[in-house]
Amino acid sequence: MQLFSSLLVVLLFCFWVAPSGQAAPTPSATWHITPVSSLHKLTARTVGVLEPFTAEPVQLHAARGEWECFQIVITAGNQPLSDVSVTSTGLATHLGEYLPVHNVQLFWENYVLVSHPSGNRRLEQLWWPDALIPTALHPRQTVAPGQSIVAWGAVQVPLDARSGEYYGAVDIVANGEAKQLAIALTVEPITLPKASMRGNVAIYYDVLRDWYQKNLKPLDDAQFARMKRQYYEFVLDYHINAYDLPVPWNSDDANGYLNDPRVLSVRLPTLGSPDLPLAVHRLKQNNALPKAYYYWIDEPPPQRYAEVRSTTQQLHAVDAGLKHCVTAHPNHALKGAVDIWCPNIGDFFGLGHLDLDLLEAERKQDHETWWYTMVEPKFPYPTWLLDDDASAVRSYGWMMARWGISGFVYSMAHGWGPRPLQNLQSFAGTNGDGTLLYPAELVGGTGPMPSIRLMLLRDAIEDYELLLSLPEAQRAQLTQEFVKGPSPILHADYDEINWNSLRSKLFAALAGHPIPTQHQDTSLWQRLTHEKLLPNNGTIAQTKTAPKLDGQLDDAVWNAKTRINQSFQRIAGDKSVTPPLTSLWATHDAQYLYIALRCTLKDTTAKGEWVAVDLAPLTSTERWRLIVRANGQSEVQRHTREGQFGIEGLQWSSTIEIYNGFYNVEIKIPLSLVEDKKSFRFDALRRVNDPIVGTRYTVRLHPTDAGDVYLMPVVTLAP
Repeated sequence: MQLFSSLLVVLLFCFWVAPSGQAAPTPSATWHITPVSSLHKLTARTVGVLEPFTAEPVQLHAARGEWECFQIVITAGNQPLSDVSVTSTGLATHLGEYLPVHNVQLFWENYVLVSHPSGNRRLEQLWWPDALIPTALHPRQTVAPGQSIVAWGAVQVPLDARSGEYYGAVDIVANGEAKQLAIALTVEPITLPKASMRGNVAIYYDVLRDWYQKNLKPLDDAQFARMKRQYYEFVLDYHINAYDLPVPWNSDDANGYLNDPRVLSVRLPTLGSPDLPLAVHRLKQNNALPKAYYYWIDEPPPQRYAEVRSTTQQLHAVDAGLKHCVTAHPNHALKGAVDIWCPNIGDFFGLGHLDLDLLEAERKQDHETWWYTMVEPKFPYPTWLLDDDASAVRSYGWMMARWGISGFVYSMAHGWGPRPLQNLQSFAGTNGDGTLLYPAELVGGTGPMPSIRLMLLRDAIEDYELLLSLPEAQRAQLTQEFVKGPSPILHADYDEINWNSLRSKLFAALAGHPIPTQHQDTSLWQRLTHEKLLPNNGTIAQTKTAPKLDGQLDDAVWNAKTRINQSFQRIAGDKSVTPPLTSLWATHDAQYLYIALRCTLKDTTAKGEWVAVDLAPLTSTERWRLIVRANGQSEVQRHTREGQFGIEGLQWSSTIEIYNGFYNVEIKIPLSLVEDKKSFRFDALRRVNDPIVGTRYTVRLHPTDAGDVYLMPVVTLAP
């Protein structure tokens, strides 16, 4: 029966859908439809002209209670399309078991031009899809000749659905002509487990109200109260908790939310607030104290660690069961002062990677371990930014299940500018940071509407819950796909994951079947980590005459023997962009390391650029970063597990001279920075301001460390 079902779907796919091949179709007199996986973001070079994509039949597999998604590309021929609509007929088995029509949600994908890319894998100016506009709000669309629009579908399996094969269709009508797209859904004999992931996203209600007042219309108090509930309950449907309850702590409505099984996390009011004792009382009254967490000190630098310790003491004095969540990596300076560790996914402010042993040790002491992502680190780390692959978001569920991460925080769900459907530029030169949903009022609705990234995040969370129900050994075996190198989160090829295969293995394991042995392809990392950094096996020659730091690169000292002829890259083998040439010279004497860089320019200005030298002892317990900016400013940073320190008084010097088409940087560094003056870890970085691709990005001499001190290569000083 299963073979017959699969053949039936393939036949329906071939009959109802015009084949698309591997590329966006050329205009013809007819129009056609093409199904695509939800794990492929359909980008466009120009409006409506999609980049190449691969068709994939809508053959979904889901547990009871789970959501799964798909996409439909509708492409016009050489005639425009008008009155384009998509509707669902629901799904049913051949025995008459039905999934209602309302369990299939349909949306139109809204495209945004990213003119200044965030610095992920793709650096071109592209149109990216994100906001999902319900077809109920915009039932009809038009399509210009030769262009495409994309619909998004989401199917939820009822908790009481019978397992088996379900079939249905989506009806697409354009210019009065109707076509159908076949849908097949296998409902597995498995129920999505009870929610456990503590996913938390900020919804700042007053900020939201202010945005409505400035960009739409003022909200009176009654409307504001309804809006808070709308947004809070909306993200609950995606297995996510807003930081704060949408009702006052002293209201009886708070009881309802605290007893809602979907509510797994709620942020406590600040210390000293009159709401804190009310909150603690209400939480205890409803046996909900484990749901509470205190999170008001964000990304604390070492200078605020005393405040962190004091806050934890005060919090535990109120009630020993209250948990202090701190966005920091476990470290000795905060030992005993944190109940929920929540480091950045790449420990961006520290040594550049998560210490899994430390995190596990904290869990053994009954401390929760969460994490968070933000504008950094970017590619090759997976992000939640608008201009990143769909797999980047989906991979989070599998990685969290793999590494024992049980929750997250996210800066904001609604960090919009005045025109979010046209421009999603966000913090620190990125796109989409702090946004996961959109105001439906912009398209004639009320309250929030989802994004593609929010849909993918829900899928990731559901993957996590299913994986967590497996024995640890099976879970580790299944998630081997996400272990590619020394850093657990560094995953340069996450966009190539075979999701259909992974999901099939997951359901087979949940059904009690053995997991097929899979080969872990580590060739990428083997290739990267064995590349040579320097000539002569990583040896830096000694100089007899100390170079002048005048920006002239005097050939008498900076001779060809000390030059490193290796192009700086974002990551080895990256062909998405051709950075301007960066050449590096290195030499030393008994006390100092001398570094010189010549940086060619694609433009006439070096504005916004900087170069840096990274040094670390072989023990990799710290990293020193010496930065020289194009405006002449310089700084020294020391990175440790405790965080990032700005260092004053170091006896180093630098100069920068800007010429026509290039600039020179020369740096003198005391070797006392590293434990062993003969061998140490070394890399050099350049922040490129690229006028051709319209964004800034970082390239490295050794392009595989991606900020991780353990991946920095070792150099040796020649006597």
